[in-house]
Amino acid sequence: MSEPKNRESRTHNWMVAVVGGALATVLSTYLLYVLPPEKLRGLFSDRRPVVNLQGQEEGWVYLGTFENGTWSERTAAVGPQPPAIGERIRITNPLNLRIAKPVWPFYRLGDVAAHLNKGDMVEVVEVDQDVGRHRVWAFVRSHRP
Repeated sequence: MSEPKNRESRTHNWMVAVVGGALATVLSTYLLYVLPPEKLRGLFSDRRPVVNLQGQEEGWVYLGTFENGTWSERTAAVGPQPPAIGERIRITNPLNLRIAKPVWPFYRLGDVAAHLNKGDMVEVVEVDQDVGRHRVWAFVRSHRP
């Protein structure tokens, strides 16, 4: 990289570096001190294999919105409460099986790994009851015939 030819260019480059560094510091401070640890953990470590050793598909699916003890939207045949670990549930809408659940506040969806069809049975392995705005996601294992 060549050295800027005049003092204004050097000053401008220095200011851009300082401002960029300050923004990175603010963002990392926000992530480390404002987000609860369970949400922060999801930013980096929720990637899991799509097919387990038994050849079953696994991944994250959106189950619906659960707020104040009631469902306002559901994508699976679940009871009045979010499902328990180990519970088998029937999918009621076509769903994408994703390699990662979304992480609040950005709510970026994980890549689609497979598709589940209406009527497919899945086993709940893990549940996150509030992936921002009361959205319930579950890590599931498919049980297709």
